[in-house]
Amino acid sequence: MSDPSGIPTFTTEELEIDPSSIQPMGHGGHSLVYKVSAKGFPTPSVLKIFRFTLPPNPASSTSTIFQYTHPRDPDYAYFHSEQSSYARLLPSQTSQLYTPTIHAIVTISPSFEPHILANYNPSQHRRRRQSQLRIKGEDVMERLPLKGVLIEYIHGLRLSAFPFIPAEISEKIVDGIKHIHSMGVLHRDVKKRNVLIVLNSTVSSIDEEVEEVTARDVVLDGTEKVVWIDFSNSIVLSDLRGTEEEQVEIFTRSTEAEMKEVNKMVAKLER
Repeated sequence: MSDPSGIPTFTTEELEIDPSSIQPMGHGGHSLVYKVSAKGFPTPSVLKIFRFTLPPNPASSTSTIFQYTHPRDPDYAYFHSEQSSYARLLPSQTSQLYTPTIHAIVTISPSFEPHILANYNPSQHRRRRQSQLRIKGEDVMERLPLKGVLIEYIHGLRLSAFPFIPAEISEKIVDGIKHIHSMGVLHRDVKKRNVLIVLNSTVSSIDEEVEEVTARDVVLDGTEKVVWIDFSNSIVLSDLRGTEEEQVEIFTRSTEAEMKEVNKMVAKLER
């Protein structure tokens, strides 16, 4: 884990981020993500603002964004600041995958906050895990092995798998993610609730002996790329119990529209 004291700290003003050029990239379970142009960093860059790293700030106590920024994550204290809100600037180029390196801690200037709030939707920005944890663990266990692998990549610093995934599978998931991170590839959220859905026809293998990672990406709306990666050599993804629709419903509570979106992305990958 990088020590924040050794990372350069800037304000949004110092980075000369032009509010008019900000492109919202969506709401993460923990964060708001924007594509920005910042002085001295690769263009375009990704500004990722983490809600649990927004420290108590009396000046912001009446702010809409403050109401949903409680310190619910163990790393909150590690990044705690008495005066300012943290964000991170990660390098990103349209022709490359994201890397997990933290290049800077960026404090949000008061004049910049309205531009953040303009793209803030509290109903989409709450922790999405809550609805998943209401699923009974035994219901999930009955459906193993899975064709969809549930993984969570937590703010570029810590890896975990959900508790109802068996420990031996969780360990392999984390090992697989660490392996691709070691090669400079960062897993992106495929679905709103961090579910990687794969079909047999889209499977590629990754194991500890493979030096090159095979990953395929698809452009969703012209700005966002989703990387599809499978760990078939480490985790059994065949012999599905229940239909694919049932599997997707368990993990994503997908609507019919979301299912069509997944099928459309899979179709693009198969071309």
